[in-house]
Amino acid sequence: MKTNFTIVLVTLILYVAGSHPSRGQAPKFGQIDMADLAMSTYAPDTSAAAVILSDHGSLEYVHDYYAAFVFKRHVRIKILKKAGYEWGNVDIPYVKAGGRGEQVTEIKASTFNLVNGQITEDKIRGKEIYDGRHGAFVHLKKFAMPNVREGSVIEYTYTIDSRYLHNLKEWSFQSSIPIVWSEYRVKMPEQYAFKMVKQGSHPLYTPEDLGLKYNFRKEGNRWIAKDVPALHLESYLTTLSDYLTKIEFELYKINYSSGNQKIPTGDWSEFAEILAEDEDFGKHLKPAGRFGKQIEKIKAKDTNPLQQVEGIYSFVQDSMKWNGYHSLRLEKTLPEILKKRSGDVADINMLLIAMLREAGFDANPVLVSTRSHGKPYKKTPLFTKFDYVVAQVKIDEAELLLDATEPQLLPGMLPIRCLNGEGYLVEGAESKWISLSTGASYSNYHIKNLTVDNSGKVSGTGEELLDGYSALSTRQAIKEEGADKYAAAYSGAGSSKVTEAIISNIDSLDKPLAIAYKITADNAGSANTIYLNPIMGSGVSKNPFQNPVRIYPVDFAAPIKETIVCNVKVPTGWKVEEVPQNISLTLPSHSATYTYMVQQIGNMLMIISKLNVNKTLFSPEEYPQLRELYHQAVAKHAEQVVFKKEAVN
Repeated sequence: MKTNFTIVLVTLILYVAGSHPSRGQAPKFGQIDMADLAMSTYAPDTSAAAVILSDHGSLEYVHDYYAAFVFKRHVRIKILKKAGYEWGNVDIPYVKAGGRGEQVTEIKASTFNLVNGQITEDKIRGKEIYDGRHGAFVHLKKFAMPNVREGSVIEYTYTIDSRYLHNLKEWSFQSSIPIVWSEYRVKMPEQYAFKMVKQGSHPLYTPEDLGLKYNFRKEGNRWIAKDVPALHLESYLTTLSDYLTKIEFELYKINYSSGNQKIPTGDWSEFAEILAEDEDFGKHLKPAGRFGKQIEKIKAKDTNPLQQVEGIYSFVQDSMKWNGYHSLRLEKTLPEILKKRSGDVADINMLLIAMLREAGFDANPVLVSTRSHGKPYKKTPLFTKFDYVVAQVKIDEAELLLDATEPQLLPGMLPIRCLNGEGYLVEGAESKWISLSTGASYSNYHIKNLTVDNSGKVSGTGEELLDGYSALSTRQAIKEEGADKYAAAYSGAGSSKVTEAIISNIDSLDKPLAIAYKITADNAGSANTIYLNPIMGSGVSKNPFQNPVRIYPVDFAAPIKETIVCNVKVPTGWKVEEVPQNISLTLPSHSATYTYMVQQIGNMLMIISKLNVNKTLFSPEEYPQLRELYHQAVAKHAEQVVFKKEAVN
């Protein structure tokens, strides 16, 4: 629905001078400042594709059968460039579990444009709002703002009624685009005592700090951030949510009128006990002979405990298809899930744990906060701080982590999405935080055997061996594209021409994935000079760390092992005129190393490049040295060997 507002100059001046609300007050929906519509760039950050003009949120306790509290939000965003159009696609997340959960109401949204001196309004209609899902229990209300263009101002409001008193809505004052004004008001009765946990470096203000009128008894707590810069996603980062300026809340005490105090669970051992008896979690793991036939067949094949575990793991991998959703709770029984042959993370991995237990193994769930969900939260046990569950099984003295959602994943490896520090092992009185590192790495080994003829033409063979997470991601790509298509498009030698690529060990997950190929390259020199880049585009070719300063840690998730070996046969009548210098770089505590070595024996020239990143997490203080090491590696990979034709006597 479109509405036009005719504005004469005198009215406009009065509106801007007297009617535009102070940033300290929540704006009235639809009263758009002409200056905001006319804005073509945001002066503090001219690169911004959009800017959040105001973001007001409120949270208030209500004594109601349907809700414990009401959350309201009112957002106004200026679109500056086409890259900012994505902000017109709005997702409102809310929790929905069975008949319980949250309700989203009072959605109102409009796009405002300035057209020939008139403000036009395009409204969202109810039928243009539809439902989506972000996870097993996280649902979405979704809509696309109409008629979004460069210069638009989009505005929307909504309300969420929630019963989850222990899970108060957090508030982010920062985003991937700049924010002019963001504030959050929280009003709770005195009987509920909360701790506020602040994250991030941008300052927060109270109304008193900014000289604003404020009535605590009427308004409750109020936090404000203004002129907040954008945070940009950088390479090797978990999620921006870990570094945004935001506040979260922990309920730590309830005061009753009688004077008695109730302390909500803040004890991890009690948390584990509750989970063990939870109808949607631990009770599903009680052995009850539900999978006897399947387990009997698997155990009949192998008597070795490790092979039996691998057999059960493979059975679940082959029987179940992951639907892509993260989750922790079950909505159906495990036999029903197995019969359906598809499910979310909890469905698949809780099935795995139950089968391992029925087979007589000590198997337990491990709660995980994935990399996209954020850093694991250890202060207080909150179920919402986890979004994933994997299995741990003990075999003799060994402890093996398992995730059956990925068909190409070896037992003992976890998907990269799970490699986020530590997870919480739920094992009764032995429950504890454990490392999620499995020892697997990104491993790439390149070997090239090259011959250079008298004209400078290069020919030879090459092979790339991939292991660990490099093999996993490549096998997944091969499965998606098909082996023939992947081989035809393979360009593992970079700047050279690759033909006849042959892929081996696609389904032999316990062996390195091998890609063999033939190489040809033309001489870039002259009749008397041959230039050869022995790396030929393999390995790291661009420094992933471009910024001289970084405020976030660098998180590789897993170690990196990259080796390139190039053997070159020197042509008869030619000599090696120039080679790259050898270097060896080592960061403190051998956290990362890089070596480049050239050696000539007779008419054979060997070039070896080795990059090892042994530590997965680097602090901002360690960043400059890590950046320089990558700079040196990239520079070396670009250097060339020079051959000169020998003079004829």
